[in-house]
Amino acid sequence: MSRKNDLVFRFSIVSGLTLLAVATLTLMVNGYMERQSLTAALTEQASYTADLLAFNVSSALMFSNQDDIKTTVTAFGSDTSIRFIEIKDASGKVAGSFGNHNQESSTVIVTRPIRQQKDNLGSVTVALSTASVDEALGRERWNIILREAMGLILLFVVATVFMRREIFTPLASVADRLNDIADGDGDLTKRIDYVADNQIGAVARARQLCEKLLSYASPLLLYAEEIDPRTGRHLGNFPQAFTHLALINAVMHVIRADQHLELSEFSLDRELERGRGPD
Repeated sequence: MSRKNDLVFRFSIVSGLTLLAVATLTLMVNGYMERQSLTAALTEQASYTADLLAFNVSSALMFSNQDDIKTTVTAFGSDTSIRFIEIKDASGKVAGSFGNHNQESSTVIVTRPIRQQKDNLGSVTVALSTASVDEALGRERWNIILREAMGLILLFVVATVFMRREIFTPLASVADRLNDIADGDGDLTKRIDYVADNQIGAVARARQLCEKLLSYASPLLLYAEEIDPRTGRHLGNFPQAFTHLALINAVMHVIRADQHLELSEFSLDRELERGRGPD
């Protein structure tokens, strides 16, 4: 069997590509959620800054003191994370500003009211740069990639080893026995050396029991009413039709189970081929 037709190899390729796609999607989702979280924190910081600025310029805005407004705005503008500040009075007229209003694409913008007791004096708009968010995501991205890669490699190895040991190897053993029967004289006495508490193990145990019963046949390949399990000696009526019917029925069930396993292997093989796509 060529390597490209080997079931384990093809399963490894398909599962590896699937896990890679899942890892990429997970990285994108984690990055998006992390950005949303950091942006929300930055928005909260911008709101706090805007409220603090509104408190500091409220008196100056009430008395239209442009020098105090300009001084306060300039002082707040010394923060490198602030890209834009705009103070408006109650009529909407700009009373003071700082920075470039055209950098909205890379900023978080918050507008808060300016109040003196219950009077609405105007509004303050503050735009904070999202550069800190991008830097934090850049530092965290490689940690996420490393963590996801290690987890996926471990999952890939465990899944491949499990599938090889629990499914592919016993299925290949059953398929080999069926091929031997199909190519030869239908010998049912060939043993399948596989012991496990699962469906494939049950088929193997049933086949081994049939092998043992077939070995008790008389020289004429007939069976009596009973068989001594220790010596294999035939007891009671000979030959006994019910014994033959029960044995034939058991062997037919084993053959059907073998065929079902072979079809399961073919179905899994076909699904892997479909998942891999055309060459």
